Amino acid sequence: MYKNCGENKILLYCICICKCGCFEFKVPFDDYYLLEVRPVKCRKREVCKPKITLSNVGVASLALI
Repeated sequence: MYKNCGENKILLYCICICKCGCFEFKVPFDDYYLLEVRPVKCRKREVCKPKITLSNVGVASLALI
């Protein structure tokens, strides 16, 4: 999760989740954020394909990249 600051982005959180998992971010409402999701290689050397479900998104602006 990045905070968007004009031409720059500031890393706020970095979480690695293998298999199933949930995560939660708490940030101020009135800023702009970027959520970057990257597949990782699992133990079986297969690429995990993330499934994203958003709930209770309470920020002014959120972009998924």
